[in-house]
Amino acid sequence: MRSRVFALATILQLLPLAAPAQATAPPTQDPASPQRRALAPPPAWPATTVNPDGTITFRLKYPTATKVTVATDALLQPLTMTQDADGVWIATTPSLAPEYYGYTFVVDGVKILDPLNRYTHVNFVDLYSDILVPGTPPRPWEVTDIPHGDVTRHLFTTHIGLHYPDNQTAYVVYTPPGYDAKRKGGYPVLYLLHGFSDTEDGWTLTGRANLMLDRMLADGKIVPMIVVMPRGYGDFDVILALHRGDDLVSQGLAEERNIAIVHSGGGCASGALRPHDGR
Repeated sequence: MRSRVFALATILQLLPLAAPAQATAPPTQDPASPQRRALAPPPAWPATTVNPDGTITFRLKYPTATKVTVATDALLQPLTMTQDADGVWIATTPSLAPEYYGYTFVVDGVKILDPLNRYTHVNFVDLYSDILVPGTPPRPWEVTDIPHGDVTRHLFTTHIGLHYPDNQTAYVVYTPPGYDAKRKGGYPVLYLLHGFSDTEDGWTLTGRANLMLDRMLADGKIVPMIVVMPRGYGDFDVILALHRGDDLVSQGLAEERNIAIVHSGGGCASGALRPHDGR
């Protein structure tokens, strides 16, 4: 350690002496030279934006595309986008209620995420870009200046769930602000099961359940509690089957494994128990 400090001190002492010998006048450059142009900031890319009236204007620069639509859960039907002179495809929604909305672009039949949006809704089946239409005042699922709880993710080996790769699965835990692991009497525990195709992060990454719990605690509407959000598939083969392209309905898997196609909160609960009746 001392040798490293001595070496660094020696180098620092020599630098001022070496500087005059190394200093040279920078070459003059024509402001219009290629070197100057290379240092100029890149042009602004057309980004999807939320407008003051609650509409969303979707933008995607794709000059070579022949047809682009945007599929969003804000609307029942995809929006057809039009291309401007710069090759930017544009479409605007009607005014929307404050909420997080998912969307994907469909370029000549191929679904893609918004390359300029880092917020993504992740599940086991598909990916969506996420965008917030904010509310006034802010809605419970928006980030505000109130005490916040912690969200942690845990991996474990399951001896109950079926067909999990290497028997590995996961769950997410929310603990309230000021959580005390040694609190007398402990905390009540709420178990939340996600919808079909969601991961264990569905309630927090997509539903922002942790922010809503923070808000209800701040407003005195609930007592402090622990919330456990497991990966709620009793048999993970229902997800693996989708990646194989299996038809769950024709093969009877949807009925056999208690999976509701529209929303599987209840299906996950019964599906988690059914393979182990009597335990």
